[in-house]
Amino acid sequence: MDGRDWKRKRRAVDFQRKKHVKFFERTLDGVPGSFGAQETNLITIVYFCVGGLDLLEASDALKKRKEQIISFVYSLQDKSPLTGLARGFFGNLSDTSLNEASNVAAGGFRVGPSIATTFAALNVLLTLGDDLAGVDRSGIAQFLKSLQSPDGSFHVVFPLLSSNPSSQPDDHSEADMRFVFCACAISFTIGDWSGVDIPRTLDFIWRSRTYEGGFAQCPGAECHGGSTYCAVASLKLISSFLQQQPLALPSKRGANHILLDLFETQNQREACSGGGLRDALIRWCVFRQGGGFAGRANKPEDSCYSFWVGATLKLLNAYEFVDEDCLEDFCMSTQDAVIGGFAKWPSTRSDPLHTYLCLGGLSLTARHQPRSALEEMLGFDSALPTTECDSPEKMSPSDPFVLKPVNPAVNISTTAATHLLALLRHRAP
Repeated sequence: MDGRDWKRKRRAVDFQRKKHVKFFERTLDGVPGSFGAQETNLITIVYFCVGGLDLLEASDALKKRKEQIISFVYSLQDKSPLTGLARGFFGNLSDTSLNEASNVAAGGFRVGPSIATTFAALNVLLTLGDDLAGVDRSGIAQFLKSLQSPDGSFHVVFPLLSSNPSSQPDDHSEADMRFVFCACAISFTIGDWSGVDIPRTLDFIWRSRTYEGGFAQCPGAECHGGSTYCAVASLKLISSFLQQQPLALPSKRGANHILLDLFETQNQREACSGGGLRDALIRWCVFRQGGGFAGRANKPEDSCYSFWVGATLKLLNAYEFVDEDCLEDFCMSTQDAVIGGFAKWPSTRSDPLHTYLCLGGLSLTARHQPRSALEEMLGFDSALPTTECDSPEKMSPSDPFVLKPVNPAVNISTTAATHLLALLRHRAP
């Protein structure tokens, strides 16, 4: 047994699968008081926990809570007459209760649903195997349309209304690459892109590229691992849609070139052979790795970027440039072996966000796992075994370190992604 095999077996022994399952279960059954400031994002915490349990293949834990969680998610769907035809999901029941009270009061203050919580809500439903029959798809498309700003970005929340359903998005709410990705992922999920002005979206993404090769939250800002993932995943989803329904895009270089140059080259070994847009982007991502990945230049490694940067490279079919052993070593150093979960950094407190994203990043290294049908459709390159211990016949199904792979384009497991594709095909005319 060489050193590489020994280290992999050591990680399998050290990986606290049962404690990670318990960590998510405890959070679902009673969100810790320290998360009080995150009440408005409760559905996002649920998304991390449900998604994490799915990656850990904790089917019993999910089955026990499935109906209750699905009912909770649907209770968050906006039904207010003040929003007209637009429909999104709120982040928690307090928002829905507040709005019900405001609806009966003239000029009542209203908090609108969020694009980020709508993304999380849909992913929770998909992960739990719901058929999305209760989702107002046309309302969500109208909701997205109301959030897109003239520069192509998307605002995070629906207009803050008093009694005027024709209000425009609040210019003071955040509008950046995160919500561009949410809009694209939501459109892909509901099978309706009518809420996204694709040429304007592509132009915003193009203008947000930096001299370093990656993407910023908005034009003129600093290149960042999270916004780079959001840009690349958005482009991947848009590219898939355009292959099925071509649009007349602007003739200027940006929109067309960015799509073709990023996804036309499918051969991993040719990925960094030149000096183009794709090569610069891959180079920037690869240079973020020390042991784990960092989100920006000259910043410390952070476990969540094992997904954000790792998934970006996966989308670009360039994951072979990742040092998987170093990445796994760093991720394992952030594991809490007492209460479960993964933290941002070693010797700090674990939380649902970093636990889910760290597991997602680790799952990308599991090349023995089969791809989902959705990955086939989106055109990901084949993940061939590179070492003897990576090959399917050498992996034990009971290996505690084996994870269900995450789909890098929509950030749900390959099982949930396959379920989504089946729903989309069923709805296709």
